[in-house]
Amino acid sequence: MHRRRSHTVSSVFRIRKPHWRGRSGLRARDISSSSSLPDFEEQRSTHVTSFTPVLKKTVLFDDNGKIICVKRSKKTKHADGVNVIAESRDCSLLDLSSLSLDSLSADIGTLTNLQDLFLYENKLSYLPPQIGNLRKLRKLWLQENSLYSLPSEMERCAYLTHLDLRHNRLDGALPSVILGLHCLQQLLLTYNKLNDISGVGHLKDLQILVVKSNNLQGPLPEELRQLTKLQILDCSKNRITILPDAIGSCTKLVRLLLDYNCIGELPSSIGCLKELQQLGIKYNRLTRLPTELAQCQQLTELNIEGNQIVRLPDDLLRKMPSVSSATLSRNAFTGFPTGATGQLMHLEHLSMDYNDLDSVSTNDFLDADHLRSLTLGNNNIVHLEIAASQWRQLVQLDLSYNRITKLPEDFCELANLEDLDLTSNWLKLGDGSPSTSLTKSVNKPTKVLLIAASSFSLINFWFHFTQTVSNSPIV
Repeated sequence: MHRRRSHTVSSVFRIRKPHWRGRSGLRARDISSSSSLPDFEEQRSTHVTSFTPVLKKTVLFDDNGKIICVKRSKKTKHADGVNVIAESRDCSLLDLSSLSLDSLSADIGTLTNLQDLFLYENKLSYLPPQIGNLRKLRKLWLQENSLYSLPSEMERCAYLTHLDLRHNRLDGALPSVILGLHCLQQLLLTYNKLNDISGVGHLKDLQILVVKSNNLQGPLPEELRQLTKLQILDCSKNRITILPDAIGSCTKLVRLLLDYNCIGELPSSIGCLKELQQLGIKYNRLTRLPTELAQCQQLTELNIEGNQIVRLPDDLLRKMPSVSSATLSRNAFTGFPTGATGQLMHLEHLSMDYNDLDSVSTNDFLDADHLRSLTLGNNNIVHLEIAASQWRQLVQLDLSYNRITKLPEDFCELANLEDLDLTSNWLKLGDGSPSTSLTKSVNKPTKVLLIAASSFSLINFWFHFTQTVSNSPIV
């Protein structure tokens, strides 16, 4: 009989009784550690009523609303869960999580009505072959154990749709028994030691595949083209070198995360991913981006930080109106995005720190009317040949660690500016002193000025500045 822990029944109770979220129960941090587990949130919201009484954390509900008390103390050690199993003959859900189990009793095979089995956060190094008797099993949560392998009998769990194996010790190739679970929709393998996911193409119903923080090397398999229902693919923090053209066949992809790998080039087929909303490619070895990327019209952010890119394809940002944030930091850019007028017209945030920029000109920011945050620190900028009015919408401006000697005379027109960082520049006092324009631009009590040790007479400048804006908050 289906049953649930009372403290997962209502979010209201979780607010009123935060201490209930103890070691027992279906905890959000254990089950829903990523946004790729939407079904669990739906499960947690079941049986919500305004008349549900406040109950202890050892109380559960079955499908008929009947209250069931479970004798389960966090101080009690269950060697293999045999006692709990014996009391759960007709259950459709069994929670044996966080019990420090060293092994799982073979009696688990007698619970033939089980659909959901929670075994996370134990000390299991193997599963008994009798787990293959659970023919109705739909969801199996095994994260945070010490599993080295899976029994071949598990292939008989033919209706399994969700398998969570995060934080285990699986090594080498993807276990062959997983490849026989053809109904799998969600497979989570974060923090194992897998170096090969060949055969994953057999899982044609897969919607979520997470192989983050493993030992994957070389190219991803071409058989990815068979995963036409895939919505989330996360292979971050591996040593992948090639993303195959086959990725273009995964047309339902919403999130493609490949951060912290060794990928040198994105295939042109990435333009086929019309529904892609998040692309993670930071800290790879990319030297360019394909022009076809502009066809991914659902992308809201472009983050290519930590690559070796010198320039973007012409008009790339202008052709992607949904991209409001571009992070181009830590590359090899010598100039701003090129193409027709209005390259930055859709952007609200632009970061180009840690590049090789040496100047900023008026043409670089034509029609950048929505830009609110601009980060250009750690470049080689000497000249700001720009009308400050083009930055009139800026709220945050970082020009730190450059070689700027003079600020534009109309810098006072930055009426919306709140955060300004000029750390470690070559600003000089005298004619063209920044003090005049700066003090005018921040002469409001609501302004916050962030200025640190530039290479001019800081004491004199600071005295002049503080006398002018003595009523303004200074950080």
